[in-house]
Amino acid sequence: MTGTNKKGQGRTALITGGSAGIGKALAQVFAENGFDLVLTARRKDKLNEVADTLRQRHGVQVTIIESDLTQSDAPHQLFDATEGAGTAIDVLINNAGFGVPGKFLSNDWRTHGDFIQVLMIAVAHTCHLFLPNMIGRKYGRILNIASLAGLVPASPGSTLYGGAKAFVIQLSQTLHMEAVDHGVHVRDPVGGDSLVERVVPAEHEAVQIPFRHDRHVSLFPSRVRVHVRVGGPRASPAVAYRPCINPINSDTSGKLSMSRTTSMISLARGSPTTGSAHRMNFDSS
Repeated sequence: MTGTNKKGQGRTALITGGSAGIGKALAQVFAENGFDLVLTARRKDKLNEVADTLRQRHGVQVTIIESDLTQSDAPHQLFDATEGAGTAIDVLINNAGFGVPGKFLSNDWRTHGDFIQVLMIAVAHTCHLFLPNMIGRKYGRILNIASLAGLVPASPGSTLYGGAKAFVIQLSQTLHMEAVDHGVHVRDPVGGDSLVERVVPAEHEAVQIPFRHDRHVSLFPSRVRVHVRVGGPRASPAVAYRPCINPINSDTSGKLSMSRTTSMISLARGSPTTGSAHRMNFDSS
């Protein structure tokens, strides 16, 4: 995007887990659209690499904050370092997360506890911290990264993942209904297969595991029809996540469709009150 007509000019987006994967791809998309960024993750070296690239390519301001969301006080620290220091956060993206492979009893409780803290408690906590100022300014956008796992029937393995993502979906939908009249929109982008990080229990360190990108998924939950065509493994991550800024088309029944090169959807369901499609619009109000 060239010129001065950028959707994010004069606004700042905070992205958790911004050093790799989905968070890195989202950072690229928001930088392309003129947003200044605050990127957080545990790995400062990776954050610096991403930040340097985005500054050079897009000329935006990028602040990095080394943060470990397994720590209960991390959301407060993020808030104090941004809003508390005078930097208004216009867009909050709760992306940080990891997977825990294996069955429930094959992992210790510390691993499960960290998972719950990052994927559930920290998501709700950051929303609770940043939402009031967004409401006060009559503008805010929150993306809580969800997953198709939160919509499909349960299966053995990765025991807590589907439940955690179902929580994120329900939280996001409810917050949207509570905040939309105040100019704040909340979305729960639902991803298909992607490159994610999983915990190796013996070492408690994250590793990246690639997933297949050639599946066709068609789901029919009780309230929404989701139809996803997952793109090829060489598809640009930035292409995959542009719907977060340029939303897909949807009708009032909630039927969604995506291009073949897109591996993420934004659940722009019909409004439960008006029947009109909710879309993530980054313009005012």
